Amino acid sequence: VQPSIDHEVYRPKAKPPTSALQVVAMIRPKTPRRGADRTMRLFRRLHEQLGADVRFHLFGCAADDAGFEALERQFDFEHHGVLTREQVADLLARCDVFVDLSDYQAFGRTALEAMACGCAAVVPQEGGAHEYAVHGHNACVLDSTDEEACYQAMLKLMSQPDEVRALARQGLA
Repeated sequence: VQPSIDHEVYRPKAKPPTSALQVVAMIRPKTPRRGADRTMRLFRRLHEQLGADVRFHLFGCAADDAGFEALERQFDFEHHGVLTREQVADLLARCDVFVDLSDYQAFGRTALEAMACGCAAVVPQEGGAHEYAVHGHNACVLDSTDEEACYQAMLKLMSQPDEVRALARQGLA
């Protein structure tokens, strides 16, 4: 079975005008390898450094999920809950950067879907993202287990909107 994307669902759409960079992540604390705790800590640090220049969006679990409630949440974010695939596509198309800090991803389909929606993807180096992600060309590939390196790389990326747009264009291609 070949991996594929439904381009009728996952496609670029006009992004609403905003001065803030829109960053999105799937947060599923019940799956430890997905790095929900690491992602939330990173987003808090980025929020502290960048403030209103970045807006964070989360999806993948209910707001009252005990695992979610136990995570770092001392920063501003919009929680979208559990979404249908059409809702995921709409959210990805509205955002600028999709972040996956899983320990590994067998393939990383959501990152590929984000790329199909015109959203730059940050993916873990471990796993199957190497099938489609080339660091600095069409994605940002990180050692997701090194929190400090992830923070520094994300801070650098988020301070370069032209680089975010270039990654998104190449990812879409």
